[in-house]
Amino acid sequence: KMRAPIERDFYGFELNHQQKRLELKMYEELNEILQLRNKQWTEYVSKNGLTTKTNQLIQLIRSGVPSKLRGRVWQFSTGSRKKYEKNLNYYSTLLERINSINSPYFHQINQDLLRTFPNHPKFKSETELSRLRRLLSAFVVRNPNIGYCQSMNYQAGLLLLFMEEEEAFWLFCTMIEDILPNEYYSEKMLSSHVDQCVLNEFIAEKLPKIYSHLQSLTIPISMICCPWFLCIFAKYFPTETLLRVWDLFFLEGQKIIFQIAIALMKMHEEEILAIENESEIFIFFQELPQNEFNTELLIDVALNFANLSQRRIQKLRDFYYPIIKQQLENGDLSIQQAQSQHYTILPNLSSIRLPRISSLLSRKLENDNSNSNTNTNTNSNANTNSSTSTGFFTSLANSFSFGLQTNTTATNTTTTNTTTNTTTNTTT
Repeated sequence: KMRAPIERDFYGFELNHQQKRLELKMYEELNEILQLRNKQWTEYVSKNGLTTKTNQLIQLIRSGVPSKLRGRVWQFSTGSRKKYEKNLNYYSTLLERINSINSPYFHQINQDLLRTFPNHPKFKSETELSRLRRLLSAFVVRNPNIGYCQSMNYQAGLLLLFMEEEEAFWLFCTMIEDILPNEYYSEKMLSSHVDQCVLNEFIAEKLPKIYSHLQSLTIPISMICCPWFLCIFAKYFPTETLLRVWDLFFLEGQKIIFQIAIALMKMHEEEILAIENESEIFIFFQELPQNEFNTELLIDVALNFANLSQRRIQKLRDFYYPIIKQQLENGDLSIQQAQSQHYTILPNLSSIRLPRISSLLSRKLENDNSNSNTNTNTNSNANTNSSTSTGFFTSLANSFSFGLQTNTTATNTTTTNTTTNTTTNTTT
């Protein structure tokens, strides 16, 4: 009997072309896994509840959380449920203050609502969009020094699929305020730049061939990985893979983002090393997480990077923080100090400072064109290749804005979050 083609996954997200192509095998296997997972979790929760992080519970979370329990488990893993229970009237107070505050971030939030999972039926509903608007606006009221940054809409939207609005608000606050470093989404995104330096260190250590290959192609790691980090892969992985990563993110902390990024490259090392063209490798990395269906292998590889601990991450953050901070303040992108004290020879940090990526690529194009013009032996094929490369990089420079605070009024009028994540009217 002919079976109607599957257009959406178990969570309501529209399938892409490759997912549809693999739908039968993928869905049959996943359905068996989900049934077994539900049985194991039902037995555990009925016997033990969700009160203590036992070794058995940790293993269950690492194996995947059933959809019907995901909201509860995420809140338990992070402690956001306790914040919710201790501050039952706090969220409504924030909502009441929204209309009395003239924040430039509210305009950007409204612009991004319809861009949030536009193919998911829930986010075509005004009711769901209103919930998302209220959550993000309340966060701005609570944290005016952080405000709103593109990518937050995807994080908050995903949370709303698994819990009530106020519960999602407290988990969202816990993500931004507690799990991620201070100044991750501030105007200059200082900690985000720092984490790209940390990731660079780990790739040089764990994947030296990939590191050298990307260096030879003059491709900064940040252009590949920074968007992944900013939205915690929310826009990139297939839904089941993404949710498994988030299960671990809420259990293990932010170190899992580093582990997943490195594992993803490790699994596709041969393919990466085989690509010699800059434009092709950017396209490859853009599509790489979208087609990563082998969730079990991805997580196994990621968790095997055991020495990639939170303590080690923090040590590297502490090293790079003052260097990047000074560079962003002075506009001095020299990293001689970092190179003299660390073994990794990093690319110039202009490649890490996202607002300057467009100018970085423009300079590269100017240099390429200059070299091309001075070479009298350049043939017509070479000119064609140069033109193709120029078109690609120009397009990339113009489009690479994901994760930046796009409201210029907001960045001009909002005080930059500096060394601590200052919150207002916080009762927690």
